[in-house]
Amino acid sequence: MKIYKYPVPIADNFIIEMPLNAEILSFQAQNNVLNLWAAVWPNSSLEERKFSFVGTGHDIDMDYVKKFIGTAQLMSGMYVWHLFEMK
Repeated sequence: MKIYKYPVPIADNFIIEMPLNAEILSFQAQNNVLNLWAAVWPNSSLEERKFSFVGTGHDIDMDYVKKFIGTAQLMSGMYVWHLFEMK
C-alpha cells in the first residue's frame, strides 16, 4: 500500500481515476493547490470516482452523496470548498 496525492480541479463536478478501493485520507490545500491524499494499492485496477463541490449555504441533494470528504480553503479563507464524493 502507498499514499498517493491527486490534484483536485476547481470544478463543480469532476472525476478522479484512482486504484480500486482507494481510501481517501485527506483533502487540503497545499501551496495554493487543492489535493486529495489516498491510501492505494498501486497495482489494483483503476476506477473512476465522482466528486462535487458545494458552496457554503448552497443546496445539496443528499440522495446522490456517498460521503463528505472535507473542507479546504485558499487565499486566507477567501475561497472555501466543501468536497463530497458522489454515488
